[in-house]
Amino acid sequence: MLMATHTARTKSFARVAEEMRKDDPQKKEPQCAEVYLKTHVYKDGTFMDGKTANDLKKKLIETSEGSTSQGKVAWQGDPYSEIIGKDKRGYMRGVGLGPTPKDIFNSSCLRRFEGLRMTNFDETIVEENIRQMKEHMERLEMQVQDQNKIILDQNKSIAELKYMVQCLANNQPMQVLFCFLSFFLFE
Repeated sequence: MLMATHTARTKSFARVAEEMRKDDPQKKEPQCAEVYLKTHVYKDGTFMDGKTANDLKKKLIETSEGSTSQGKVAWQGDPYSEIIGKDKRGYMRGVGLGPTPKDIFNSSCLRRFEGLRMTNFDETIVEENIRQMKEHMERLEMQVQDQNKIILDQNKSIAELKYMVQCLANNQPMQVLFCFLSFFLFE
């Protein structure tokens, strides 16, 4: 088994892999070998161990042409385990805490782990919630417009009633009668 330091600093390999997945246009999980290459390169682009990196790159090119991964992160006989060496029993390097080789190589468990990923919201659910909120907002705006119209009508009625009261107070019955008729006949 090959022992090597890495350049990921305080980031876990699982976190690096998740960032690689987010940056990938197809949003696919990176293979262990790809994560290894990413975490063992200096800022200037040179690899910590040039021979291992070159061997891994060659194997990755071969497997991408043969496509034996079937969308998996790791599999038995993958480039990572061939070049770096077998992992300790019950431990899988580069995939974070929790998953064991048995979990990774068993596709039903892989689906279960993907179901547990809760770091990202499903975009369709978020878009649906936004659409519903916009519709609700439009309904509320229409209600406010209707209420504003009612308030304007009530203010007009109050002004007319005040005028009638003023006419009564000034002892102008004909004016009150005219206001009363116009108020009820033209509304």
